Amino acid sequence: LAIGTFREDLPLWLFQAVGVVMMLSLGITLLGFFVWFPRCLLPGWYRRARKAGVPRHDPYAMARFKRLSKAEQRKAKWPNIPEEPDQKKDTR
Repeated sequence: LAIGTFREDLPLWLFQAVGVVMMLSLGITLLGFFVWFPRCLLPGWYRRARKAGVPRHDPYAMARFKRLSKAEQRKAKWPNIPEEPDQKKDTR
């Protein structure tokens, strides 16, 4: 089933409008993929981790930071992030 089969039934302005929308969508997608990722789409803990100085490419540090509560995340500064938040260490 090709688009050309609908060409006789649908007006030309409709094809042009769909084409313009598709080209804009493609441009925005390529811009977002290759150049810029909007901060508004990132989770809040990630923004707080970057602000605290957690290395971006260290998944273990990011995971440790993510386990903290929101209040602890706001106070934390790298590299002084606790190993296990809200848990008392076993002293046996």
